[in-house]
Amino acid sequence: MEDVKIIFKRMIITIILVLLYGLIFQIKYVYIGCVSGCLVALLNFYLLSENIKNIAYIKDSRYAKRTAVLGYLKRYFIYMIYLGVLIYFLGFNFFISGVIGLFSVRFNIYILIVSEKIKNFHSKYKLK
Repeated sequence: MEDVKIIFKRMIITIILVLLYGLIFQIKYVYIGCVSGCLVALLNFYLLSENIKNIAYIKDSRYAKRTAVLGYLKRYFIYMIYLGVLIYFLGFNFFISGVIGLFSVRFNIYILIVSEKIKNFHSKYKLK
């Protein structure tokens, strides 16, 4: 659970940095597409974490499976609506930048894993 909080904090920092980058260099694709993709990814990550918490306390396995499937469908429906709106109203370039923004949670998770591996390696082979 602590890692989820760390990912949320890093995602907020990522969103702010991407927004500042887009505003400084006046790149619409970055500050509209990527930032909105990051926000949708953060929303879906939050929904996933809440769904996992709810499923963990359900005793009936059929109800737990149904809750998991409905949560999965809800999250991917949000992705489909978001990407459909981007490509229909804003165009292909905003669609691509939105997809890049959607991968931001995954990148933050990978960065968290790599940083933990580096810390473990450093503490294991620390010079004394």
